Amino acid sequence: MRVRKVSTCRRCGKHSGVINKYALAYCRQCFREIGTGLGFKKYS
Repeated sequence: MRVRKVSTCRRCGKHSGVINKYALAYCRQCFREIGTGLGFKKYS
């Protein structure tokens, strides 16, 4: 029996679209809002 880890956003608590890379644990909407404050740059 496999158990799936359910990730939640540490800012808003959503379960969908959570980014776990680099141990962020933010959903994609929250990451768009605070990503530049964390040191990420937006490339278009």
